[in-house]
Amino acid sequence: MTAGRQMCELVSESDLAAMREAQFVDAALSRVQAAAAERQSTPGVCSNCGAPTAGGKIYCDADCRSDHESRQAIERRKARA
Repeated sequence: MTAGRQMCELVSESDLAAMREAQFVDAALSRVQAAAAERQSTPGVCSNCGAPTAGGKIYCDADCRSDHESRQAIERRKARA
């Protein structure tokens, strides 16, 4: 018997499921953190056009926000392809 086979025999199905769940959660957390890092911007400066914003906002108006989010969605789709 191989060491890997012996290990599987010692680990219960619920333990294997818990390990797989932890892997899934870690992967999801990594994706969320990467997306958050991508969205980080300087408060008071529009993330889309770079114009100064009032009150520490990250977009100067709804159009800039929509444009920026649309471009980010396109980039995410390109990255998946």
